[in-house]
Amino acid sequence: MNPIAWIDVLTPKQALISVYLYEEFRKREIDVIVTCRKYDYTIGVLKNGRVEPVIIGEYGGRSLLSKLIASSERQLELSRYWLNTRRPDIHISMTSPEGTRVAFGLRIPILLLSDTPHSIFVNKLTIPLADTVIIPKAVAFNEYLNIDSNKDKFVRFNGVFELMWINKFSPKESVLKNLGLTKYEYVVLRPGEFKASYYPTMNIKQSVMSNIVSELLEHVNVVILPRYVDQYEFLKQELGDNIIIPDKAVDTLSLEYYALLVVTGGLTMATEAALMGTPAITFFPKRLDIEKFLEDMGFPIYHLSIDKLRSTVLKIIENPQNYRKNTRELLSKLEDPTSIILERSMDLIKRRILEDNK
Repeated sequence: MNPIAWIDVLTPKQALISVYLYEEFRKREIDVIVTCRKYDYTIGVLKNGRVEPVIIGEYGGRSLLSKLIASSERQLELSRYWLNTRRPDIHISMTSPEGTRVAFGLRIPILLLSDTPHSIFVNKLTIPLADTVIIPKAVAFNEYLNIDSNKDKFVRFNGVFELMWINKFSPKESVLKNLGLTKYEYVVLRPGEFKASYYPTMNIKQSVMSNIVSELLEHVNVVILPRYVDQYEFLKQELGDNIIIPDKAVDTLSLEYYALLVVTGGLTMATEAALMGTPAITFFPKRLDIEKFLEDMGFPIYHLSIDKLRSTVLKIIENPQNYRKNTRELLSKLEDPTSIILERSMDLIKRRILEDNK
């Protein structure tokens, strides 16, 4: 029988990671089971990548109690799932609290990926249970060591996880046609993660920047990718048909590539866009290590507070040629972590098989 790799997915970024790992594991005759929760565009990203996920649980929302209940219920559902399925030989996730805890309880080797040292609560629940943790060199190593002092479990690489797909990506203009867009004549907006545990208090209106969107609409088309249902409902009520909101998961990389500008309350889309040379602004409340690393290298990524966004956004869309950049040479200096993840995964799988055969 082939070994089994279990990948647990919580977000669209993690879904993309799993799509590429799925392909690589299958080439190595390793069966893969991908579990995910109902959240955002996650399921659509997996299916677009020809991965059929096992859907277990859902996002808990904003309150601490609802997060706790949703996480506890999902952990129980995952445990029940593995009662009726051959247990995997490795668990891989981007610090999934439920997946990591279940894997630990079932004595499944755990490999975690992380680039969010600021996600302290999640890291405390997961990293101490892991066998191996893969992190970019750009992020603060000491913050991880404050959670787990075992340096030997950490593997660092000189790059970012987004290189796993950016290096293999070819943009498709057909994506624009389906949305009625023309290249370099629109802005992509991804609202803030105002329900995340590491995000400061922010209301819906602030998270979607509706005042800036209204002004942008006087100059360009605006594509918005809301994170939550209430953001979607607020945007439709406030701005109606003036904005474009895809009704299902789309090729966001092509959208980012052909955009005048990408503005996001998180970091993933800003990272992707900047790696491809599209100017990107993040209004995440804290300047993150990855962002500083890319900016220092010369990628077109900028960090601004919400109250300072307007002038810079207008400046970029008025003279986009001054901000767009050919990043090919910069990309060649960075390390794609795919081979490291696969190598460490195979080590843990072999160890598990040897232990089972004793």
